[in-house]
Amino acid sequence: MSQTTTAQFVAERRAAPAQGLRMVPFERNDRDRLTRLCAGLGDHANLRFPDFVDHYYAGNEWCRLHMLLDDRDEALGLIGVERMPFATPNGPITLGFGTNYRAYQPGAGGIMLLHWLAQCDSGLVFGGNDLTHRILKQQKWTWYPGIRQLRLDEARRLRRVPDLPPVQLREESEFTTDLLPSRSPFAFRLAPNCDYLNWRYGTALPFVRYRLFRILCDSRTAGYVVLNLKLDLLLVAQCDGDAPQTLTAGILEAIRTAAEGDRQRQPVSMVASHTPMIDALCRAGFRGHPDERPFIVSGRNGPPRIPADTGTWLVNLDWGDNGLRYPFLGQPHL
Repeated sequence: MSQTTTAQFVAERRAAPAQGLRMVPFERNDRDRLTRLCAGLGDHANLRFPDFVDHYYAGNEWCRLHMLLDDRDEALGLIGVERMPFATPNGPITLGFGTNYRAYQPGAGGIMLLHWLAQCDSGLVFGGNDLTHRILKQQKWTWYPGIRQLRLDEARRLRRVPDLPPVQLREESEFTTDLLPSRSPFAFRLAPNCDYLNWRYGTALPFVRYRLFRILCDSRTAGYVVLNLKLDLLLVAQCDGDAPQTLTAGILEAIRTAAEGDRQRQPVSMVASHTPMIDALCRAGFRGHPDERPFIVSGRNGPPRIPADTGTWLVNLDWGDNGLRYPFLGQPHL
């Protein structure tokens, strides 16, 4: 992001029509435009992988790549926005997860930022670099501390936690409504429908390997766990359940199930903020990174309607494009 004041953002946006600028979404299979957008990007940029771009940014109702074009049809800026539905005690809220934010010309950054915030109730950055953080602090976005980054050095080192309830797993090929919790102990959680989940965590995608497990406790469905099986890492991508301890037990059992062969020596990565879950995960062998993962939300319409105590939240690492990064599985790039 460029360091531009809010007043400049507004002035730039009002001036855009006079300059012949327009905002358009990227369309599926537009390889020529995608090649131009990738000029100057490193080989590992996820925009260089057409299958990922077509699936994630085109042809669905939740996530689009918005391009700021001039009168010569050249891109001046980019912003991807995934509209993520969350449940809170104050009702549902849509957070726009910003991805691939790029400004190729002076002044484009402010226009892209305002367009981002126009797509949702509030914008979301989950991670980000130091430059992004400095700019968001200037714009008075809200930081939510307490999101722990957890890592297990090798999946085979996972320990049993005796006080967790016994659970069984059943692998599924797709989300169905009976997988989704009918009640929740979490004050803030991602709460989409099955169509969204099958789009975002599809088990048959060619560029990423997701495995979906149903958690069963006393023969009753108690939630689900999605793992992202990257080439050199097991990632706890997304999960939800009706009880924190049962969900934790399901996460640990899913890791044991997926850690076959060489994967037993692979590390496992995830995030958590719910206090009892963190405690149980650490007793199972996970250790916390010294730095928390920044969770930053815009408040353009006043303070976000999100509970401040992250110890009551359910968070997952593979939100936005956090888990959709190089290396992709067997995919050619531009």
